[in-house]
Amino acid sequence: MINLIILSKNRPLQLHATLKSIYQNYNIFDEINVIIKVTDDKFEQGYMKLQYDFYEESNLSLFKENKLKNDILLHLRDDFDYTCFIVDDDIVFRKIIIDKSYIIKTLESNDIACFSLRLGNNCRNSPKKTIFDWTKQRKNFAYPLSLDGHIFRTDLIKPMIEKINFNNPNALEAHLQGFKPAIPKYIACFEKSILVGIPINKVSDTSSCSAGEKFSYTPEYLNNKYLDGWILDIDKMDFSGVNDCHCEIEFKFKKA
Repeated sequence: MINLIILSKNRPLQLHATLKSIYQNYNIFDEINVIIKVTDDKFEQGYMKLQYDFYEESNLSLFKENKLKNDILLHLRDDFDYTCFIVDDDIVFRKIIIDKSYIIKTLESNDIACFSLRLGNNCRNSPKKTIFDWTKQRKNFAYPLSLDGHIFRTDLIKPMIEKINFNNPNALEAHLQGFKPAIPKYIACFEKSILVGIPINKVSDTSSCSAGEKFSYTPEYLNNKYLDGWILDIDKMDFSGVNDCHCEIEFKFKKA
């Protein structure tokens, strides 16, 4: 079984699109646990609305962040052999019909560090292989310990997280890189990526990644739209040019 942990802060509308894209395009997760953080009551209202919007999804649970490390370890359950992490500006933009047994069978190899949903031959610096030695690659293809669309064996990732201290997702991902010399040297992926991060805003001052250079929407603006009954129309958004793990894509909205 595959467990999904989503980390979300002040992005109810974007998280709505993340969840909708999963259920619509590649619903392989047996359980989805969302750890949310809010900075004011309006964002909390947004997440309450989201919980109502997805009330029929029995495998989905939302939890307010208390202490992030403890929260993550609580949901890194040993009864799930595999765990995936994503964040709330990710979209599963391409529908594929490949059973999750393919991913599980691939991850059963001790040579595989992770199965990546965000890598593929369409991405820059691709080695044009679906299984490759990450130690010989560049950029995102040399970054196995990402919390952005990578599926791990739980018994691989959990001991690492237990050993480090962190209080935000960026610190967690940064500290995980210290374990790279000790993990398997191969990454697996589909022929083309199915998940992309859309960096149109920032919700953390600990991130050094660029965002909103082409299209920009503040978290407050998007949350207000969501509370007014708008959602992202992911079917109308143009994903044809996805050539990296992160691409700025113009949002299209529709009334829910």
